[in-house]
Amino acid sequence: MMPIEPIPEANGPALPIQTFRQVAQGLQPRALVSADMQAEEGGLGRKARERIQRRREILDVARQQFARRGFNGATLDDIAKQAEFAKPTLYQFFDNKEHLFHSILTDGYQDLLGILRKTGTPEGGLSHQFRTLCVMFLIYYRKHLDFFVIHRQVQHRLLQPAENPWHDQSQQLYLEIRERLKSLLVKGMETGEFCRMDAERVCSTFLETLGVYTQAFQDGGEIRTATEMAEEIMGLFLNGLSTHR
Repeated sequence: MMPIEPIPEANGPALPIQTFRQVAQGLQPRALVSADMQAEEGGLGRKARERIQRRREILDVARQQFARRGFNGATLDDIAKQAEFAKPTLYQFFDNKEHLFHSILTDGYQDLLGILRKTGTPEGGLSHQFRTLCVMFLIYYRKHLDFFVIHRQVQHRLLQPAENPWHDQSQQLYLEIRERLKSLLVKGMETGEFCRMDAERVCSTFLETLGVYTQAFQDGGEIRTATEMAEEIMGLFLNGLSTHR
């Protein structure tokens, strides 16, 4: 696992190390357990626990297949074979390939929304909160690269009209992520902490920047920690390139 350390703040306290450990070690893509299965597994019977585990295994394999082959290249036959299940077993959990694909997106977006909610009460101002989100998103993307790759495959399509109910569900979660980030930017602009700009465009630029930096890590050319990368991103967003500040 990559090193995890607090970011030193020039105008505020360091981010608590336990916050990053919680994200890096605790959050898992929720794939794994659907909304109606989120009761504590310890209180479930053997068959229910086996069903949850079977679903997890399917989604683990599906994330790998979709990330490497894309939606069109991955097949339910290959996913079932690699997961070592009969293909009909997949249909016990998912109606079709679109349902399976968007379940992966939905679970990841729910985790990202969880990160946004956990950083909703900053102690060091909005710049501090923005930096915290940047680090946490980078850690999550780097820990869950398959999810990141799948997200990058479809993120722009999620801004278009939904094609099916599963698309609609993942779209709504993705739009909520964007709206929460945009609200943070707008608040900073209203308080005078951030320059007044088009918040929607700044939000899109920020998310694209996170993608570019995560892609560099995925390609093997980036050896810095997420916190070091976040400092560079925040330097660009909060200070710009100019040395005359």
